[in-house]
Amino acid sequence: SRRLAWPSSSRARFRVGIFFGRARAPTVVTAADALASASCISLRRATRAYAAPSLTLEIFLYFGKLWDVAFWVLSFLVMCWKGYNLPYPDDAYEAEFALLFVYLLIEPARLFLGSKGNKTLTQGPLYASLALAAYVVFMHVYYVAGQTFITRCDYAVNAISLAFVCAQSALALVQAVEVSRTLG
Repeated sequence: SRRLAWPSSSRARFRVGIFFGRARAPTVVTAADALASASCISLRRATRAYAAPSLTLEIFLYFGKLWDVAFWVLSFLVMCWKGYNLPYPDDAYEAEFALLFVYLLIEPARLFLGSKGNKTLTQGPLYASLALAAYVVFMHVYYVAGQTFITRCDYAVNAISLAFVCAQSALALVQAVEVSRTLG
């Protein structure tokens, strides 16, 4: 039996638009007509879930960038103070100071890759960001536990930085898994 089909909701209008073109006037539709005109591809597109960029990850990356500027300036000033006032063994001060400049090269790249992978929904930059995060975590742990002289300021700024890096890494891992699940 044929019946008059008029889409009553926007969702129904969208489905009718997908299968039958634009619904400008009432159309006589049977279930057999609907099944005959609908292809498997269009049904998959209508029901498949897509990954979306993570707003939480992007917020953590943005505020992580702001914190990294403050962290680097504070660490630079503390290192200058320690080099001037504390008796460092030979070459220890230079190695710790050089580590701070290596951090200045790696951390912006890590944050950029994490943001790019999140916005473009690609796994490669997200996993590269996680690989660079391993070095950044090592550096923060070294500055908290392995430095020659450790001040309270070192503990505070590195603890905050470790919290940022760990949260960003966890969110990037979740986003990479979600992207691989929906696109792969």
